[in-house]
Amino acid sequence: MSQDDALRIDDPAFLALLAHFPMPAVTVDYTGVIRFVNARATLESGYRGEDVPTLAAWRERAFPDPAYRNVTAQRWDAAVARAVSGAGDIDPLEIRLRTRWGEVREATVFGFVLRGGVLALFIDDTARRRAEAGRLLSEQRFRDVLDAAGEYVWETDETHRYTFLSDKVRDLFGYEPAEMIGRAPNDFMPPGERERVLSQLAVLRGEDGTFRGLEHRSLKRSGETFWQLVNGVSVRDAAGRTVAYRGTGLDITTRKRAAADRERLEMQVREAQKLQALGTLAGGVAHEFNNLLAVILGHTALARAEPGTTSAGRDNLAAIEDAARDARHLVSQLLAVGRQQPRSVAQVPLAPLVGECLRLFEASLPEGVTLRYEARTDGPSIACDPAQIRQVVLNLGLNALHAMRGRTGEVSVQLDEASVEEAWLATQPQLQLRPGRYACLELADQGCGMDASTQARIFEPFFTTKPVGQGTGLGLSVVDGIVRSHSGAVLVQSEPERGSRFVVYLPIAR
Repeated sequence: MSQDDALRIDDPAFLALLAHFPMPAVTVDYTGVIRFVNARATLESGYRGEDVPTLAAWRERAFPDPAYRNVTAQRWDAAVARAVSGAGDIDPLEIRLRTRWGEVREATVFGFVLRGGVLALFIDDTARRRAEAGRLLSEQRFRDVLDAAGEYVWETDETHRYTFLSDKVRDLFGYEPAEMIGRAPNDFMPPGERERVLSQLAVLRGEDGTFRGLEHRSLKRSGETFWQLVNGVSVRDAAGRTVAYRGTGLDITTRKRAAADRERLEMQVREAQKLQALGTLAGGVAHEFNNLLAVILGHTALARAEPGTTSAGRDNLAAIEDAARDARHLVSQLLAVGRQQPRSVAQVPLAPLVGECLRLFEASLPEGVTLRYEARTDGPSIACDPAQIRQVVLNLGLNALHAMRGRTGEVSVQLDEASVEEAWLATQPQLQLRPGRYACLELADQGCGMDASTQARIFEPFFTTKPVGQGTGLGLSVVDGIVRSHSGAVLVQSEPERGSRFVVYLPIAR
């Protein structure tokens, strides 16, 4: 039971109720101070509040045997600790206590976690009638407390068909309790959930049939799925045969969603830290590599200018220069990954820039592949480095052409505007955008597509699905680095053999 939903230990109305409670009731705060002893407790035990101001003082009087006192105290303290930590309710404790007059009585203590402490109810088992009355009252009290906490009580027969459901089930399932009587729990589960529940029960169920902590999905009348936490025990007859099952259920959908959100956020943080480290490494390597290339190109130029250099030597030097310039292009990509490349920002209409890049593709389209481009002539303008945006379009285009290799179909490019709202961003936390107006460059292919594990890594530097020698693994890392440096984001949607769709969001210039 959540302590936020529990009654306060010092609630006046609650204490007034306990004062007239027909069974011994005591409240103890978490420091061990006894805060309240009702009249019934004093009548049956002889101890008043001033006689036993603390739990320790009461134990010394009620349990004169030190060994028995220590064992009983440990069992009770452990049960309370488990309940406070959220592991369940306080397990009932059977005790043998001595009254103020020296009588030894058998009793069962039932505990309930409250805000600020614990409520303990005592049932004197030496009188069967009193014990039976106390059991019924305790059960009613237990159900009331469960209802306050959001739990419902259930009972089934030996074939696992409901025979009883408390009224709280109406809030969780949307059914009246009578509508569920005679049906089994798996009748209210989504497809495939029954098998998952059976596998959990195989681990959770004890030899006596008791199980705790079963989490599974259920269906409301509306068809909505929710998560619940179920605990249960078996009910046996005098011969020890199981004749029924009973337990509780609690809606934990909010808790499960919070845990999933936390896990997703932690994963995003880990990925961001990893990419930041890789970007820093890439940028550092690129700067050092650039210095070496400057030396190579400088000395190559000097060697070509030497009077005694032969024609063949000049050809070899020219090949060295070409290779060094190719390496400089790779350095430029590394700097883009590390977001350390200097930018020349200008307000640029995006449509002509994209069209210019796509014209380079048309001559290299594989046979059977067509290119379709749609854009408004008065399309959006963005504040950007045109050279870097060309890199984005070219890298995405080359990626699409590679995905279409050996296939026929279409590569489509669309340029439009979109208003990004907070409600939509809540469903796409990986984009890390702010609400506002964005230029949307969408590039889709009908190629091989990607599975979820590949999609999770496509923006990592040096990750590639291409064969050795056919890719550096920097193309999409460059795209991601450039787009993020322009305060944008890239949305990826893909399925194996269903193609891929990349949507680049870039803030529209104000």
